Amino acid sequence: MPGPSFVFEEEGDHPFWMKDTYIPLDIIWLDSDLTVVHIESRVHPTLADPPPMYRSPVPSRYVLEVNAGYAAAHGIQVGDRARLQGMD
Repeated sequence: MPGPSFVFEEEGDHPFWMKDTYIPLDIIWLDSDLTVVHIESRVHPTLADPPPMYRSPVPSRYVLEVNAGYAAAHGIQVGDRARLQGMD
């Protein structure tokens, strides 16, 4: 799994939006134990103002933004535990 796009000091509610983004993405939230807690798949860019917000229903500490379809193509599901290079 690619390294985290966003690392937060502590677990919490970390919403994301797709305003001014150029390509569709999968957004993957992980908790402090690197367990996948939520996935928003194939989220498309928007020009809406304000843009729709995407959030995990449970607290997260790390968030990955990867190309749309990455999670499905690699079989990533909620409950999976990530191994991130450089964070072992």
